[in-house]
Amino acid sequence: MSRRAAMALITAGALGLIAATMALAGSGSASAAPAGQFTSVTIGPAGYGGNAIAAGPDGNMWFTDNASNAIGRITPGGAVASFPVPTSTTLSSGPGLFSLAAGPDGNMWFTEFYGNMIGRITPAGAVTTFAVPTPAGAQSGMAPYGIAAGPDGNLWFTMDFANAIGRITPAGVITQFPIPATGTSGSTSIVQSTNCVMCGYLITAGPDGALWFTIPAASRIGRITVDGVVTSYPVPTAPPAATVANPISVGDITAGSDGNLWFTQPNDNQVGRMTPAGVITEFSIPTSGATPTMMTQGPLGSLWFTEPGANALAQITVSGAITQVPIPTAGSDATDLSSGADGSMWFANVVGAPPANVLQIASVGTGAGAILSAQVTGHAKVGSPLTCKVSNTSGWAVSKVRFQWLRGGRAVGGQTGRTFTPDRRDVRATVACRVAVTFAPMLTQLGATSPAARVQR
Repeated sequence: MSRRAAMALITAGALGLIAATMALAGSGSASAAPAGQFTSVTIGPAGYGGNAIAAGPDGNMWFTDNASNAIGRITPGGAVASFPVPTSTTLSSGPGLFSLAAGPDGNMWFTEFYGNMIGRITPAGAVTTFAVPTPAGAQSGMAPYGIAAGPDGNLWFTMDFANAIGRITPAGVITQFPIPATGTSGSTSIVQSTNCVMCGYLITAGPDGALWFTIPAASRIGRITVDGVVTSYPVPTAPPAATVANPISVGDITAGSDGNLWFTQPNDNQVGRMTPAGVITEFSIPTSGATPTMMTQGPLGSLWFTEPGANALAQITVSGAITQVPIPTAGSDATDLSSGADGSMWFANVVGAPPANVLQIASVGTGAGAILSAQVTGHAKVGSPLTCKVSNTSGWAVSKVRFQWLRGGRAVGGQTGRTFTPDRRDVRATVACRVAVTFAPMLTQLGATSPAARVQR
């Protein structure tokens, strides 16, 4: 199922939309795109299923490529690499690589909906998969869908067919927690017998140290503590009829910089804001049939979401002001989006209809400029300490900062502090620092590498 299928213009205003698509070229660092400027690179056939995208701590963007059964990586300059996923299934659609997140271990983690696996890929492209246990007597796998980093140092994921939430450690140990038939604030039971139709869909770390997730088939938002205690809250929309194929009343969810949870309501054409206490405010989309779907935190306190029904992206402030940004490529279906260190919104874009549809990785400038960068300060000479200076203008709270010094582009063993003192081995070599920042409360990550400095005696 594609994310659009699973979900059932006004001008760009201050963004100053430039209605042209420019091809990405080259590799390495890229400067921030002007507000409203789109860039894109075509990956290949889109095939079957939604494609996810997320920023990695290595400074690149990572995405799922369902048609090729692979995980892709794209540098800020547009260089693309592809890494095959070893899972095979009896389905022509492959394992279903539907969600992707940066983990606390420096790797990217992803779900395999049909393959019933959780996958891990290192920055170098090495893939490891972990089977999600299926209880004896179950008719099908657990169908993991959404995945997110948790405040306990583990990854947490939803399990559609199981009506449950899973937790996986960086070492691959999986624990499952059922979504109870009755939550603290009401019923979360699902009546579908063979497919929960999104009993647990998408998930995020929240502002209160818990994980929050959407339950579309019950029109609820769930909360799970790191100890596995589940409660849920109703969303003021009618639960879809059991006979409706793939009904999505509540879509994606993310934590906002305002201390609240934000979520999409595709069927109602709304965006919702919920306090940790469960108080909900809804904001209507100005274009009918926009079907707001995927959502993430954007630069400077705003949030961004996809509008596949309007061929657009959109931005919403924490006060509820919405600006829509039409995608200049006709026939676009943005299946996921993520903020990049360059201040752009990056998105996976399926263009056209199957079987002739293609997958693009695209971005649009937000006007924020680069929101994370690194710089080496000091005198690049033997015995003189160098410092890695970090600039963070994202507007997001910082949870953790990691450093790695590079010599000739390769990591220097043991040099993971803010400072580095060159020795004789570094004479005439270039040194740089790489920074990886984890942001609170959503625990997403961005990375940046400084320009290199040549060491003198």
